Amino acid sequence: MIPRRLLQAGVLSILAAFRAAPLSASWTPAASGVSTDLNSVFFIDSDRGWIAGDSGVVLRTTDGGATWTRMTTGTSTHLNSVHFVNSSTGLAVGNDGLVLKSTDSGSSWTGQNSGVTDNLTGVVWADASTAYICGQLGRIKRTTDGGASWANQNSGVVETLNAIYFVGTSTGWAVGNAGTALRADDGASWNAADPGTSNDLHDVFFVSASTGWIAGESGVVSKSTGSGSSYQSLYSTSTTFNAVHFVSTAVGYFAGNSGAILKSTDSGTSFTVERSLTSNHLNGIFFPSAALGIAVGDSGTIVREGTASSSPEAEVPPQGSLKAVNNLFNPAKGESVQIRYAIVNSGKVTVRVYTPQGRLVKTLIDEQRTAGSYSDLSWNGSNGIGETVASGIYLVHIEGPRFSQTRKIAVVR
Repeated sequence: MIPRRLLQAGVLSILAAFRAAPLSASWTPAASGVSTDLNSVFFIDSDRGWIAGDSGVVLRTTDGGATWTRMTTGTSTHLNSVHFVNSSTGLAVGNDGLVLKSTDSGSSWTGQNSGVTDNLTGVVWADASTAYICGQLGRIKRTTDGGASWANQNSGVVETLNAIYFVGTSTGWAVGNAGTALRADDGASWNAADPGTSNDLHDVFFVSASTGWIAGESGVVSKSTGSGSSYQSLYSTSTTFNAVHFVSTAVGYFAGNSGAILKSTDSGTSFTVERSLTSNHLNGIFFPSAALGIAVGDSGTIVREGTASSSPEAEVPPQGSLKAVNNLFNPAKGESVQIRYAIVNSGKVTVRVYTPQGRLVKTLIDEQRTAGSYSDLSWNGSNGIGETVASGIYLVHIEGPRFSQTRKIAVVR
């Protein structure tokens, strides 16, 4: 057995390394309340957003992704994509030709007649009445009456199309399996483009009619500056990327398998690897502002970077605090970590323990609390079924009203 003093020294060295080499982003887990795969995320502003997932799941947030509430969709069919044109009106699409529409910010959804039964994978609004959907068999359809009726468009391909995106009412792109890349300049006529790969393509995003990016299987991280007629590979990796979103021409993110997140601040010339705190596949990513991002993935995974603010230029005072006392402890000796926290606003508070990979170890509290300071919480090193966890680094994470924070602790046995 390793002497405790040596193990303690090792753990302390890990903690020191964390402190000495801070990561470029602070992604933290957020509770989804579901265990199904989450496939798509979209925000209309820094506060209001929606997530679509398997088994008919739609989640909504009104506080920048700090908390999420499940909406009633009336279906158990897998939903693959969600998009809102304003704070009230949105569309979600899924398997078996399912199209749902909401006109009350996602509180309720009604089915629309898509005219197909094959799986639909992507949806995007072009303006208040015009939207596009894509899916299996090279399917592209357009509505000009807000989703009441859908007309077929000739994509010229039979491969599954996985994503569709528009800038304005007429300029659009779609990508799919076997290196399928399409572009339309008039919102109706689709032409083949050269993505520079035959790998499956999973997502497309453009910041203007000329500049955009695609993400895909086995390391596809590529950019176009020619309106999507051709793409240039940006990054060498074997990781599959499922989603891409750019906040501006310069700053953007790719999310993919095994919790991978890449960030670029120079339009894709170079990338840094972000630490997402999850090993689950990430299927969607969205940044409503440069200060706030949400990524979603398998098994109900939500990870969040930054904080929401309806006034980004204003100084926002801290809305709470979290402190771990005796954060290096040995459960075998009856020791525990004391968790002290404070919240400025009354509301729901959750405190959970995670592994560094983002796996939930235990929920310590999940209830309403009034504003104030609390010191009645502790963790004795056990997981959700009462087993003592292994030695190593763990994360205590709090989500409160307009407040979230994470602290590292170490278990030594």
